[in-house]
Amino acid sequence: MKDRKISGLAGMVFLLVWLFVLTGCGGKKFQPLETSPRQAAEDWVVVVSDYAQMFSQPEIDSRVLSLGRAGEVFEVEDIQIDLVQVNGERGRWFQLDVPEIGLAWVFSSSLRGFSSREQAMRFSADMAAQ
Repeated sequence: MKDRKISGLAGMVFLLVWLFVLTGCGGKKFQPLETSPRQAAEDWVVVVSDYAQMFSQPEIDSRVLSLGRAGEVFEVEDIQIDLVQVNGERGRWFQLDVPEIGLAWVFSSSLRGFSSREQAMRFSADMAAQ
């Protein structure tokens, strides 16, 4: 009699779990919250494309101030929070401190971010060695 109660209880638990799984999987995809770009700790960047256009504003139609070249290292002053689409790529605009120019905006598809200058310099040196 006792075994029958345990068996019935186990069957009931299994049924409840099975129903929960079926009803809980409504097909809704989990969407993680977009984190602040400054939490990513990308304080330094390396240009990874052959040439990266440096704009006066975070807009593709703004004035081009200069070109960054592959392997160049820059300090990040600001990052635009909103993700945008530029030339078919989704990313953010980075405001960089560019020697002899001042502040300029570069789209993230041309950059690789690092938390320290040393990491960025090492990556740049590795790029040059290839």
